[in-house]
Amino acid sequence: MKKILPVILLLSILLTVVSCGKNAASERQFDGTVREEIREVAERFEDFVDEYCEFMKSFDASDLTMLDSYLEYSGKQSELTEEFNGLRDLDLTPDEVRYLDEVRDRCAEKTRAIGSE
Repeated sequence: MKKILPVILLLSILLTVVSCGKNAASERQFDGTVREEIREVAERFEDFVDEYCEFMKSFDASDLTMLDSYLEYSGKQSELTEEFNGLRDLDLTPDEVRYLDEVRDRCAEKTRAIGSE
């Protein structure tokens, strides 16, 4: 019962990560580049997932300071999810789609690993 709230946030992150990056690529040629603004959003999202996973390793629902932190993570997760999902609305190159898929897959693996501990 102690971990129900963290598990709910973890599942919402996992669902977000799994659903992102599935848009069709534009007709642009592959050139191996990813626009800086796309890279920055994806890196912020992945950094958040890393930070959240570290937090979850030590989560204790009976510690009120941790519950406060958990609520902060929940708010931050909403903001970053919206920003990450917004990338799907851009005219992405095939390389950008591939990059976002890689970030999504890494984040999904990290959250799955925490969920199975």
